[in-house]
Amino acid sequence: MRPCDPNKPSVDPRRAARQEGADAIARLLRGAGYVIKRKTLNDLLVALDLAMPLLAAGPAGTGKTSLVEALAEGCNVPLYEVTGHPGQEARDVIGAWNRRAQDRAEDAAIAAGLGLEEAGHRRWADEYFECGEVLDAYREAARAAEAGDPPPALLIDEVEKLDAGIQHTLLQPLARGFAAAPKLKGVIGVADPMLAPVVVMTTNDLKKLGEPLRDRCILTMIEPPTPAEEVAVFRARVPQASAYLIGAAAKLLHKIRTGMDEITHKPGIRGAVLLLRAMSRHGVERVTRRTLEPYLGCLARDGEDEKNLYAALATLELAANRSHAVIDETVRLEFEKARLRLCGERRWPHERGVQRTVGLCRRRGRAARRRIFAHQRIGATDRGGRAANPDRAKQRQQSVASGARGAVCGHARRDGWRDGDDSRALARGFGACRRGGMACGHAKERDRGGALRKLEAMGMLPAGAVIAADKGNALATPYGALIFHYRAAPIGVEALSLGRDKAAGPALIVRLAADMPGGDALKVWASTRLDNVQLPRPFADESEVIAAGWQAEKLSASQ
Repeated sequence: MRPCDPNKPSVDPRRAARQEGADAIARLLRGAGYVIKRKTLNDLLVALDLAMPLLAAGPAGTGKTSLVEALAEGCNVPLYEVTGHPGQEARDVIGAWNRRAQDRAEDAAIAAGLGLEEAGHRRWADEYFECGEVLDAYREAARAAEAGDPPPALLIDEVEKLDAGIQHTLLQPLARGFAAAPKLKGVIGVADPMLAPVVVMTTNDLKKLGEPLRDRCILTMIEPPTPAEEVAVFRARVPQASAYLIGAAAKLLHKIRTGMDEITHKPGIRGAVLLLRAMSRHGVERVTRRTLEPYLGCLARDGEDEKNLYAALATLELAANRSHAVIDETVRLEFEKARLRLCGERRWPHERGVQRTVGLCRRRGRAARRRIFAHQRIGATDRGGRAANPDRAKQRQQSVASGARGAVCGHARRDGWRDGDDSRALARGFGACRRGGMACGHAKERDRGGALRKLEAMGMLPAGAVIAADKGNALATPYGALIFHYRAAPIGVEALSLGRDKAAGPALIVRLAADMPGGDALKVWASTRLDNVQLPRPFADESEVIAAGWQAEKLSASQ
């Protein structure tokens, strides 16, 4: 059993499918790196809606097993697994009585003076029944139903390899949501099928599967993906791979499948993902005979295929570097998508508040934006060096504070802070710091962290956020770190958000400044890398930011 992460929220896939539809399930799967085909998605929705098992059939390596693994990971629910193989016993799959423990219990009862009949009843106590993996999943479903948690997922892999007797034993729990064992008091499972485990069974040969079991499932045929679909899969499962490597892997796979008859066992998507992941981790920048040779074991499935692949290294090198219209165009489109969604529609923990972040910056700073560009005409002194109109100086300070509040409040929400009190308290705190001459451009460089320290003294930092000991302008949060930079002339506020690990998503830069090109005071950049992120200088030109590996995030008019 693969446990769920207790630090992350769990999602009931049946409820998500019923309330939010196909897009919600597709997002959950893509969040775990699985790109599902539309037909398979429709079949999965029907299975979830009817609380029936999904039977995924197709050639090896097409992603059947990965489907339920991604569903369990995306929903953060426990995953119970059974892999069929010849000679497997029913006790490992379903469960059985522990005969030795029963005999010891009966002997102890007789030794204690109990009659034979009463001692015989002691044999059938619930504690002597040992559940197999399938009934463990149904027992967990009963516990989850009582606690109000989502049901677990159950994978029965290569179900056609289970003995016919075991297949028939599976009929009861799969159809009803519970199982009754001989001599066991009560049942194991739930009465409501909607609370039963989410079951997915896989088979490489549908003809070998018994008809009674097939009749109790929703069938989906999973065929090998097209080259364009493979690019999307590679992008989702190996987001750190470069565009060149993803295209090269897709071209290699296409060449082996369509132009190399000597390879009897064609590699599946699983082998190609392994190849791409290994080459990406080892820093391979170009596919050549020398760089490809160490990784052919990811694609070969027997000795003869491995020998033929080694003999065709020159052909594979040419295929990987040759132009392919469909693959090249698909790779280009995949990498032009917003970097905040590295896995299609995946929502990273950092990203959950990004759209609201930008909207909040817009709403709170919309009026200020018009004033930010005008503040240079509202100087604090006149041309003769005398004090200017105090109302105008006050207007300039209000412009600064309003822009800072919009940027800081919105960016605070991006790191998972509470939507209401914390972000508003942070804004009020920056306003108070402004009145004390500690915020934005009014603070000297040596006091750049004064605003955060003053907020800490006032008790206005959000819960869980602390000022970094070595940097006064940085906040440590449960998701990572926020680093703030302020500039006096031209006035600007910049926030850099760094995730704690890869799972937190890409780093972000949010900048609110008066000298932004294109007439827009607000700009957001997302890092194109999940590791080894190169940080540009504070308030660096956009060309320098892009050269450091960042990409501008387009904002719609509504944002």
